[in-house]
Amino acid sequence: MKQKFTRWFYILTHENGWLRSIAETTADLNNFSIVTSATGMLKNKDMDNVQSPEEVYQKIAKGGLLFIIGSFSALLIQFIFGIVMIRFLSTEDFGLISLSLTIIQVLAMISVLGMDTAVPRYIGKTQGSAPPSGKHRDTTFTVITLVLASSVILSIFLSASAPFVASLFRKPALSWILSVFALMLTPLALIQIFTALFRGWGDAKAKTIFQDMMQHLIRLLLLMIAVYLHYDLQGVVWIYVAAVWCTFLLYLVYTYRKLIGKIGFGFCADTAKKMIRFALPLLGAGIVTNLTTWVGTLTLGFITSSETVGIFNAPLRLTNIIPIPLMALIFIYLPEATRMVAGHHTERLKQLYVSTTKWAFFLTLPFILFFIIDAEFIVQRLFGEKYYASINILQVMSIGLSFHTFLGPNGMTLVAFGHSRSIFISAAIASIISILFCYWLIPPYGAIGATFSVVIGKVTSNIFLSMVLYQNYRIHPFAGHYIKPLLPVSLIALCMIAFVRLFAGDHLMVHCMVFLVSGGLVLLSPFITGALTHHDVAILSSLEKRITGQNRLSDRLAAKAPAADYS
Repeated sequence: MKQKFTRWFYILTHENGWLRSIAETTADLNNFSIVTSATGMLKNKDMDNVQSPEEVYQKIAKGGLLFIIGSFSALLIQFIFGIVMIRFLSTEDFGLISLSLTIIQVLAMISVLGMDTAVPRYIGKTQGSAPPSGKHRDTTFTVITLVLASSVILSIFLSASAPFVASLFRKPALSWILSVFALMLTPLALIQIFTALFRGWGDAKAKTIFQDMMQHLIRLLLLMIAVYLHYDLQGVVWIYVAAVWCTFLLYLVYTYRKLIGKIGFGFCADTAKKMIRFALPLLGAGIVTNLTTWVGTLTLGFITSSETVGIFNAPLRLTNIIPIPLMALIFIYLPEATRMVAGHHTERLKQLYVSTTKWAFFLTLPFILFFIIDAEFIVQRLFGEKYYASINILQVMSIGLSFHTFLGPNGMTLVAFGHSRSIFISAAIASIISILFCYWLIPPYGAIGATFSVVIGKVTSNIFLSMVLYQNYRIHPFAGHYIKPLLPVSLIALCMIAFVRLFAGDHLMVHCMVFLVSGGLVLLSPFITGALTHHDVAILSSLEKRITGQNRLSDRLAAKAPAADYS
């Protein structure tokens, strides 16, 4: 039996396994290295080991492409799952699920103790020291032990306090849902830690296979079975728990096989103290930052009905697309930025920041414009008439989330410089503003009031972070080659509005063509306006090489690309 399981798992995740094959479609995973090879920019002056700018941008492109594939694959599965669930459940039941998941997300983040952000940076710093300290060998077992203990304690606490939480929100059905969801708190926390460890040692495929794809695929397959068997809300709740546990067990075997040679199995109290001391500010910042998002659902659940919670959360299934390009590049950007900071290469970091922001924003723009301009058609076609009130929520939330992408990875850049305190302060200010606006706007305006509250908090946070980053290091994204293509994008947006209002009607193919044509023009705008630099070409060259095996287009662009002004 053991041999059969081992063979099945090996086929699934190794060699020619189908999940791995998906991830390898556009990236050579056998030679892929992201994070800590990136974070090893040496604190000493050994410049022989310093990578060239082209190598850095190619690594960003390779890792970002893999992340985007994994994230969009996961998002597609999540999206299908969400649509089926929204259609399958009543608005009230969907609201209860959304509220329960928000509570679980809060507790899962607390149980991780901030290690999901701290571990990659800690491993990068230990590998970047001269000579290598080897301290990262003690990190894995210590971190897993800490997170395991905290998640088990919180799981027991949630199970015991579920009736009280249900009475607090005045929703009796919430009690049994939280009691069941408490069972998945520990595996959720450990899945995040496994991903953080692989991120620290330069392996992106683990996140792609397990956290991005497998978990959501299992959940979707189980939901299809539940729909076929006519299960109700109870079946959907157990589907969430079963999918998380299946993913965790497979991920555990994979982690053991891959990291067995890189870890020690002794708990190191000194390492634990250092990790906790560094991670706690990040945990606080993470909680307060996400509170800006959570506060909408939590406050709606506390003040209004479950139906209103469902109306607020339905369009979030769509707006989750918006941060993915920036998240994809940040996944690789943080260790690269840490490496440059350790090597005192601030000017190179400025260049990396602008290029990262530029491509993240232009990859996001087609979706932003589509969600804002064609929101009515999208909501009615996907969610149905009962979610008509979600139209304005989709538009406002799209604008708010796009603001972060427009300003770039300001928070993660400050993390690379060690400014955890600034991140915490900014997140605290944003959360306080969001909470105040929620209690001001939700009673009279309901779900749309919660949306404006969340957006105001996020915009405030990003402005503050960008101001701190510029004041201390003169880093900002507003180079000429970033701003220049925005003029044709504005014209494209006006044309989209006119066409949708006058000609689109209720024809699905027409709306799809509007999205594809306008999206293609937006992506071409940096090329049309001559806003490419040699750093942009380095990214495009890596992508073209991996997709086509050649560099014909990027070689032509390289001859025309000017040196950029990053002042």
